[in-house]
Amino acid sequence: MSTVVHHIPQHRIPADLPHRVAEPTLPSIGLWWPSLDRELKRRVVADLRAPLPVEVVEHARRVGGLVGHARGRLRLGANDLAYVEAWQRTCDFK
Repeated sequence: MSTVVHHIPQHRIPADLPHRVAEPTLPSIGLWWPSLDRELKRRVVADLRAPLPVEVVEHARRVGGLVGHARGRLRLGANDLAYVEAWQRTCDFK
């Protein structure tokens, strides 16, 4: 088996690459959901398909160690939705 390595010119790699996220993204929901404020959880659960409130995105990025602001409105992905739905069944959150 061989590995293909693409050469990226050094001038195109940002100095702080490990801390930068090029596109709107969130860390794993298992990292930030447990510490999310109860009222913010209620807002998310009220409409799981809606864009996430800015406060939720900021919390998730802060907990995940991501710097800067996410551009655009973020929504929960399929795995995130499954996590929240399982969490709701487990704790009977209302």
